[in-house]
Amino acid sequence: MGVPMRLNDAIVLNAKPKEKPYKLTDGKGMFLMVMPNGNKFWRLKYYFDGRENQISFGEYPKISLKEARRLRDEAKISLKSGIDPMEPRREARKNRKKPEAKKNLFNLSLSGDGELTIETTSRILCLTAPQTDALRSFLIATPKEGKEGAI
Repeated sequence: MGVPMRLNDAIVLNAKPKEKPYKLTDGKGMFLMVMPNGNKFWRLKYYFDGRENQISFGEYPKISLKEARRLRDEAKISLKSGIDPMEPRREARKNRKKPEAKKNLFNLSLSGDGELTIETTSRILCLTAPQTDALRSFLIATPKEGKEGAI
């Protein structure tokens, strides 16, 4: 059994797509995944907490062989320190600013006199105390037999 061949720029550049994805290994768990559409992705297979994982370093040629090896070495240093190399990405994803949920679709305010104001983004509805009582009775009332779901 011989020593595994390391990749070089010519091998990576000339890797042609096949019918199914395939790997070109570089050693130390890193490989180039060549996809049927011709895209090429750098990946590292590693074990953390007894589980097999993979991390992607990006697409060739945006990420060169030299850069992919540097990223692999950094990931290996993290592993030796007991840190999953995917953890910074998970943290960044978790802390990414999420799009703000729609602000309150409506606001309700009830005055001391029993008047209800319903405010939406496009209109304001003011109910008198008797109208508020009628609405409250409507919302609390139990449906009559045979009328479930009817409004």
